[in-house]
Amino acid sequence: MANTDRKHLNDFIATQNMWAGSTLNKSKGQTYDSRNLSAQDRRELMHKLDSALSPENLTCDGELTGKTLQLKTAYLKGAKKALEAMR
Repeated sequence: MANTDRKHLNDFIATQNMWAGSTLNKSKGQTYDSRNLSAQDRRELMHKLDSALSPENLTCDGELTGKTLQLKTAYLKGAKKALEAMR
């Protein structure tokens, strides 16, 4: 696993944790410890990554293009690759 991929995964987890604790999130979702992920945590994060990589979400319903889209795709795919390597 490349260090960059692991950094992307840690950043993705930090973002998920930030949203889980946000006052905008009424349900106060699950938070994750990036150093100690259970099998259930990995499944949930993989689902969230797959959702983020869907064409609609990836491109922000067509609003995101070019270099910004390439960077977002690389970030999410790197995070997914690092998570897959943890199995």
